[in-house]
Amino acid sequence: MAARSYADPRLAELHSPPRPEPEAPWRLSYLLGELRGHPRLELLELEPRHELLGLVHEGRYLRALRELSSRCGRGCYLDGEAGTYVGRGTWLALGVAAALVERAVEAAWGRWRAGLVLALVRPPGHHASRSRPGGYCLANFAALAAALLLERGAERVAVVDLDAHYGDGTAEIFYPDDRVLYVSVHQDPRTAYPFRGFPEEVGRGRGRGYNVAIPLPPGSGDSHLLAVVEEVVGPLLEAYNPGAVVLSLGTDAHFADPLADLRVTCSGLARAVESVVAAARRLTGRSAVALLEGGYSRASLRCLVDLLASRRRLERPPPGPREGEVLGRLRAFARRLADAHPLWRGAWGADLPGRLVERARLLAGGNPPSRA
Repeated sequence: MAARSYADPRLAELHSPPRPEPEAPWRLSYLLGELRGHPRLELLELEPRHELLGLVHEGRYLRALRELSSRCGRGCYLDGEAGTYVGRGTWLALGVAAALVERAVEAAWGRWRAGLVLALVRPPGHHASRSRPGGYCLANFAALAAALLLERGAERVAVVDLDAHYGDGTAEIFYPDDRVLYVSVHQDPRTAYPFRGFPEEVGRGRGRGYNVAIPLPPGSGDSHLLAVVEEVVGPLLEAYNPGAVVLSLGTDAHFADPLADLRVTCSGLARAVESVVAAARRLTGRSAVALLEGGYSRASLRCLVDLLASRRRLERPPPGPREGEVLGRLRAFARRLADAHPLWRGAWGADLPGRLVERARLLAGGNPPSRA
């Protein structure tokens, strides 16, 4: 898969927590170290673009973040959001990240249409709503990318979120808007933050039907993720026919990530990404714009390195739940999804639960991960 990525090394230093947290500068430092000299990585030092954040966030909220950043010194935590912090470098980090998002959008919308354009931003963004932070997230960069693409002329934008956690902030921002289809594939929200993202969360008003939450049972692996991408996400994109595609690219579905309970390998995640990127290329004639979301171990972040290098490694996740148990829960979620979304029944066809489970079984039996 053709790909290019943009990073600003300042984001590997700015926005540091008051005490050790999973989301910290080491995440980007690790990626930049692994990708040093890689032809698919371009290092930039851009002027901050704080004004862009107003496209998706309320001015009062942004002013509060700027003020907190100026007076929190070595960092302070936000009330009601365990682990979410603001420090002296936070405001600058958000402006730099916004500029990286704009650069990625410009590349995908303009001169580079071959595959995937990835902005290596931090902190992650998909839990941040218009007026509140959440889950380490302060500004929503996937929503910003979608807003910029709409500004540039896309009539419809699809945001596909492969992070292990439901992007409740992205969902909230576009909940009443049919110009953006938000599709999230995430761990069962009964077992993972933000404890939202059930199939019945479908949008409201004009946006009803355009928020598609697809839970995966804990213990789900490559075959379950890929079956959902092929049987649910792919037909959705075909039916919606977007003018642009944004990818919230977290790697925390990897089996070695400490903040989720899924069993996806780097190879499985890469195949899921490649499927979305291929659909974007076919439907829009453009690259997909991807933003770094979660990923809180070196092993899970390594998936991004492998993705950019078009490399596959053989990985063996530890034993998980019985396959029949996982498939039974997946079937139940698919049944609820089909019932909640009459708008997309034509895209999915008859018996979505049965086809999804059968596809997962076939993938488990016939598509082992390949060696590098």
